[in-house]
Amino acid sequence: MIVYLDTSVILSYFDESSTFFPTTQKLLKFPNLELITGFITVLEMESVINRSFSSLSFQFDKEADKIFDLLSKSEKISAITEYFLTHLEIRIESTASIEKYQMRGVKIDVYNTFQTALRINRDLGLRTLDAIQIASAVEIRILNKVNVEFFVTNDKIILQNKQNLFQKARIVPISSEDLARVLDV
Repeated sequence: MIVYLDTSVILSYFDESSTFFPTTQKLLKFPNLELITGFITVLEMESVINRSFSSLSFQFDKEADKIFDLLSKSEKISAITEYFLTHLEIRIESTASIEKYQMRGVKIDVYNTFQTALRINRDLGLRTLDAIQIASAVEIRILNKVNVEFFVTNDKIILQNKQNLFQKARIVPISSEDLARVLDV
């Protein structure tokens, strides 16, 4: 089963204070579950890590500590993000496709993901990054021909719009807890 992970699900795996921590600890290590996400997740993760950088603490072995101390803050943020994604074996799928968008008689080249996010968001009014996340999952399914079965998120607004999202984007949002129940984790 292939699932698209929203950033919140990935971050809750590493955040012991998250209410979703116990569930994501089991769920994201479930065998036969293929984890994918879009590049927007890298941006979101680095943003969250940057904002909470001073409160983060990591335990490395002595050799890794020495190397980590030599890195700049931005290199550390990038390294942490890469570690999170590779530790969980999450595949980042590209959605780079350009199409024309017409505004006031002028045609503009726009990434297809943004066009899809715009179409979804006109009816649903989601937060911008949420609309782009959902559009990424849709585009990965359509353009890359990846059989994304679920959009896994713990975002209450997305989950409250589950039916409308399915009708509008043909993507099935599910919470990490509900997916864990479906899989009997």
